[in-house]
Amino acid sequence: MSQGKSNGDAIAEAIHQRATVIVQLPPERREARYQDFRAAYVEAVLNMGASRQVAEEHAAKMEEFTRSLVRIIEQAAAAETAEHKPRDFA
Repeated sequence: MSQGKSNGDAIAEAIHQRATVIVQLPPERREARYQDFRAAYVEAVLNMGASRQVAEEHAAKMEEFTRSLVRIIEQAAAAETAEHKPRDFA
């Protein structure tokens, strides 16, 4: 195996970067960003010679994974915020 990132590592890093961008957006702007990322992914897969159907199927999986990662990031941030919140013991 060659040194550096594998294709899987590169894809995981790209998904993480995209999720990080989305989680910083207000909720009303997120859907448009998901669609932008999905369109870019379809285009990339088509450029690799895949059929439109295959590209759309892969894009749907990538979008769902990105949405899941956004939820995980949000939950982790909420848990961290709650952990550092002063408690009222009265």
